[in-house]
Amino acid sequence: MWRWVLLRVCLTATLILGFSHLLAISPRTQYDPVVEEALPSFKELAPQLRTIPQRTRVLGYSRNEFGQGWAPALTSQGSCSTREYMLEAQFGAAALEGCRLRHAPGKDPYSALEFRDTTIDMDHIYPLRAAWDMGAYSWDENKRRHFANDPINLIGTTAFLNREKSDMLPGEWMPPDKHAGCWYARRIALISLRYELPLTTADLRAMHWACILE
Repeated sequence: MWRWVLLRVCLTATLILGFSHLLAISPRTQYDPVVEEALPSFKELAPQLRTIPQRTRVLGYSRNEFGQGWAPALTSQGSCSTREYMLEAQFGAAALEGCRLRHAPGKDPYSALEFRDTTIDMDHIYPLRAAWDMGAYSWDENKRRHFANDPINLIGTTAFLNREKSDMLPGEWMPPDKHAGCWYARRIALISLRYELPLTTADLRAMHWACILE
């Protein structure tokens, strides 16, 4: 039994670290978030996920519990914040002027529609409020701040979709573009494993269906 537990822990660490290394590369050129070859398959990730029957709301949440705004981060433009670091990763170095987004070339990862302007929201793929309910309420301040600024858990999207998604997990919300569903499910699964956050049975069911043809 202990050999199996150790093997499972090692496999989880290998999957997470392998993909984390990819995202740790300094952003310089535009990329398609939905095409991430190093992202483990849902079939690899699903058996390791911890599930619970339903999500319970935990009192005491506020955005400030995860740090006062974005953490400082270096971009090709100099010292900015995690938000600009991720914008540069998603849209390319040429899209930034200082710490400001000049233009947003490419498509929204959730809808596959072309971005129309530079009003981009940085979405927490595994929402902060959901993470709080699922266990982050018991974390220390440093871990919560790291979670809020972890590139694995961030993606630029439209303000409309960010607000539509709100604090929902896959059992309640999936990307409107069906082709993005499995990528989204795999990202959620990876984040869940990295931070030992559970998902509900409804979440897992929706993720499974999104990746049924994987």
